[in-house]
Amino acid sequence: LATKLNGITSHVPPPPPEDGSPKRKMLLVHAHPLASSYSSALAAAVEEGARAGGHELRRISLYDQNYGVKLTASERAAYFETTRPERLASDVRRALTDLSWCDSVVFVYPTWWFNVPAALKGFFDRTFQPGSSTAGAIGAWEFPPTGCDAAGEGASSTGLR
Repeated sequence: LATKLNGITSHVPPPPPEDGSPKRKMLLVHAHPLASSYSSALAAAVEEGARAGGHELRRISLYDQNYGVKLTASERAAYFETTRPERLASDVRRALTDLSWCDSVVFVYPTWWFNVPAALKGFFDRTFQPGSSTAGAIGAWEFPPTGCDAAGEGASSTGLR
């Protein structure tokens, strides 16, 4: 009985695409060292499905591209110097360009020791740095203006809502 129920409930097909629906600009970030892994097969299926659906896709394969995963002392020291683009290594700048380009991000990775692989954690540490395209800053995000909460709304007199 459990097998029959699983066969019925484990795959729900996606709704059919609507004519004229907007195409996505997708960034696929893959983190697995073996090309023969299940994770690599999943990443290939995501890429194939996205392209078959007419979506644009860029792929970052952290292991294949030897993405530097170690946040260096100089990178950490310059972490908040958002108007200095030279603070970012070339691989980080390329990843930020891809993140700015896309409207959807897909992460494909195995779970090792109850967490993401170290390569993906290093990608997060090095790439998701403060700064945005406003005021010439370069980074993945920006702080809310002073006196505002995370939603960008003015803080109350107590600082609490």
